[in-house]
Amino acid sequence: MSHSTPLILLSSGLRARYREDVVRALALPTGRKLQFRYRKRHIESALVKNLKSLTGRTVFICYLECSDPNRQIRLLPVRSAKIGAVEAAGEKFIFTLIVEKYFSSPNDAAKLIEADKKFKVPAWKTPADGGSTYASGLWAQGSELSLSDFELVKHNRDGGHLLAFENTAVQLGATSDFSSVEERLFFNLVALEEAGKRYEFGPSPTFKRNGVQSVLIHHLTPNMPTGPEAPTLFLKYAVFGHGLEPIHGNLLKIDSEYDLKRLRLDVKKGVRDTINSLSIGRTSASKPDELQDSEVEVEIRVRSSQWKVLLNILFIMSGIAAAGIVAAGSSLTLNKALLILFAAFIAAASSVLGYKTRA
Repeated sequence: MSHSTPLILLSSGLRARYREDVVRALALPTGRKLQFRYRKRHIESALVKNLKSLTGRTVFICYLECSDPNRQIRLLPVRSAKIGAVEAAGEKFIFTLIVEKYFSSPNDAAKLIEADKKFKVPAWKTPADGGSTYASGLWAQGSELSLSDFELVKHNRDGGHLLAFENTAVQLGATSDFSSVEERLFFNLVALEEAGKRYEFGPSPTFKRNGVQSVLIHHLTPNMPTGPEAPTLFLKYAVFGHGLEPIHGNLLKIDSEYDLKRLRLDVKKGVRDTINSLSIGRTSASKPDELQDSEVEVEIRVRSSQWKVLLNILFIMSGIAAAGIVAAGSSLTLNKALLILFAAFIAAASSVLGYKTRA
């Protein structure tokens, strides 16, 4: 099996958790981790035999509509990713995925995948004893596909990826598994915004300025009812750590089919270096305290300029040292006075450069 060909990993609507994995795959910015779990019997045997070689492989995360035996099974690509690790836990295998690009046209990509000679779409099967019909097949497979045949779009701080995100969300919203309006609320963490300038989330997203800063979130609810029938939906969020604090409660109201929202956070003063956790998930007016399993979590670092902090501390400690020199009067030689000032500088530098806080 060539390492240049993508693997196909399937999720579905058979359980709420599986559907939420699909929502989460669309929501996360590039570089964030997502876990899929499969039983051994649902994984192609060649992959099980070569687990160590799977790290770094490109995968296509695909949704499989297979909840209703009266409907044709449908495959829909959602996001590309890299395998960060695969761990065995008894008869189950945990795939840690690092999400990457979006499919410009999920329908066109689905046709290419379904036409692949190696990949087999699961099919309906009715047990001989007359039990319930179910989708039978492998949920983690190899392929003979070429990455160059797919139009993939990178996550972009200016929203250049959002059309691809919306194309996928619209197709998911048309399936039976996302029939309720609450389930059709899709969102995407676009960028950080600091002092009016956008920044990529990157591997270590960081706020460096104090005051009110923002996380930009794009949302889309395909075919959202309007007028009296319009539901009240929310994105609920929470911040954990010493460097950030929400400005207005913990809910973002979703009052339109699509929009770009700013989640405003107060970057606290006097914080030198903390790593904070921001979690965001879907909820509804009827159950605002309950988060669905689509909750996503990202780390945001708050890091003041070390040189600014150093100068502030140096100013204070030098003032203390100068006061001591004045108090000592003529009994203090010039060399000793300079030595006191130098010691104040070293103490200030050590207090800054040696200070680390992990929230």
